[in-house]
Amino acid sequence: MDPEKTGTETEAAEAAEAAEEIAEETAKTAEEVAPAEQKAEAEEADAADSAAEDAADTAAAGSEDADAVKEEPTKEDVKEEPKEEVKEEPKEEVKEEVEEEVVIDFPLGEELERHQEKIDRILEACSDRCQQEISDLTATEVTLTEIENFVVSKESFFTKEVKNKQVLSLIGTKIEEEYSHESFLIVDIKAAIQLGGVLVMLPPPELQSLVKRGAYDGDVADAYGEVANIITGAYTSTLEEMYKKEFHLVRKEISMVNPPGVDAASDEPFADGYFYLNRMTLHIAGTKFRKLNFLFPLEALNLQGLLHERSFEEVDGRRRAALEGKEWQPEGASAAKMNFSMGNAGEYGILLIGDDEDSALMISESLSALGLVTKRITFNDDIMSFLGAQVRAVYLVLEEINDQAFGMVIKVSANSSVPIIVAAPAWTRSKVVKAVKYGVQDILVTPATSDEIALNIQKNIAAQQ
Repeated sequence: MDPEKTGTETEAAEAAEAAEEIAEETAKTAEEVAPAEQKAEAEEADAADSAAEDAADTAAAGSEDADAVKEEPTKEDVKEEPKEEVKEEPKEEVKEEVEEEVVIDFPLGEELERHQEKIDRILEACSDRCQQEISDLTATEVTLTEIENFVVSKESFFTKEVKNKQVLSLIGTKIEEEYSHESFLIVDIKAAIQLGGVLVMLPPPELQSLVKRGAYDGDVADAYGEVANIITGAYTSTLEEMYKKEFHLVRKEISMVNPPGVDAASDEPFADGYFYLNRMTLHIAGTKFRKLNFLFPLEALNLQGLLHERSFEEVDGRRRAALEGKEWQPEGASAAKMNFSMGNAGEYGILLIGDDEDSALMISESLSALGLVTKRITFNDDIMSFLGAQVRAVYLVLEEINDQAFGMVIKVSANSSVPIIVAAPAWTRSKVVKAVKYGVQDILVTPATSDEIALNIQKNIAAQQ
C-alpha cells in the first residue's frame, strides 16, 4: 500500500465526516430555531390579541363613563324642570300687570266736548253738500232740515226713532287704510220711492201711486241705489276735507227693514251696539217726508267717550274727594228716589250676578225700595236661563275686577242688549277703559250708598227709554 495515498484518503474521510457532522448540527439547529421562532411569533400574536382585548375593554369602559357623564346632565335637567316653572310664575304675573294698564285712546272731558262739536260741524256740512248733490242729480229741490246728532243703541233706534218700513244701505267705513267699521244709511220707504221715481222721471200720478202702495222695486229701487251713492259720496268728500283722519265711505248692499220685526239681540240687519245718529228731516219738491238717518259706530268718529263719561267722572270724583278728606256725593243723588219713583218702576227686572254677597244684598235692598224686582244669582248658576225679556239691567257684583268678570260681560252682552253695570271696589281709569272695551255700559263703585245705587239705576234705565 502506498503510504502517501493512504494518508490522503484518511484526510478525505475525516473531512467528509466533519462535513456530515456540521450538516447534522446545522439541521439540528434549524429544527430547534424554527419552533422557537414559531413560538415567539405565537407569543407575539397572543400579546397583540391581549392588547386588542385590553383596548376594547378600555374603550368599552370609556364609553360607559361617557354615557354616565351624558346621563348626569339629563338627570339634572329633569330635576331642574320644576325650578324653571317656579321662575316663570312671577314673569306671568308681571305680564298680567302690564296688560291691566289699558291705554285711553279716545277723548274725554273738555277734549271730548270739543271733539263732539267738531264732529257735529262736519256732519252739518255733510248735510249741506248732500242736499245740493241730490238736487243736482234729480233736478228736483231737496232740502234737509232739523238736523240732530245723538247716541242711540240698536234697540232704541228701531223701537223709538223709526216706525214704518225702512230702506237700509250698508256703508263700508274706511278709516286709516282699512274698512274696519260699518255705518248705515236708513231712509223711510216712501222717501226712497219718491227719490228713485223722480230720478227715473216717472209721471207724477204713477209715482204717487207707487209711494202710496209702498212699491219699492224694479227701476225705482235701482234709481234709489244711485241716490244712496250720491249721499255716501257727499259724506265722503266732506269728511275727507274736514276730518283729521283718512275717512272713506262705500255704499254696499241695500235691504228692506221692518222695525217691529227687528230683534235687538240678533245680528240682523246689523249687530247690536251704540251709534252716533245723524238724522234730519227730508223735503222733496216742497213735500215733507220722514227722517233721513245716518248711523255711525261711536268708534268710527272717536266718540265712545260719550257713552261712558259718567263712569270716568265717578272714578275721578271719588279720588278727588278722598284726597280732600270729604265724602263723595254723586250729583243729583239726593233727588234720585223722588225722580225715579215718578216712573213706572215696577215693570223693570234687575238681575244681580256675582260673588260679593254683602254688596249684592245692599244693591238688592236699595232697588227693592224703589219698587224694582231683583234676582240674585252666582257665577255657578245657569245665567242664560235668567236673561229673559223681563230683565232691564244686569249688575255684575264683584269682590275684585278680574278676567272672570270680563268673560261674564262678553257672555251676557252676546245674549242680551240690556245695560251691563259692573259693581266693584278699587276702580282705576285703566280698569274703566278695559271694562268699556269689553262692553260694560256703566260702573258702580262699591261699597255704595242707597242714593248712589238709585242714581245709577235711574241713569241706566232712562238710557233705554
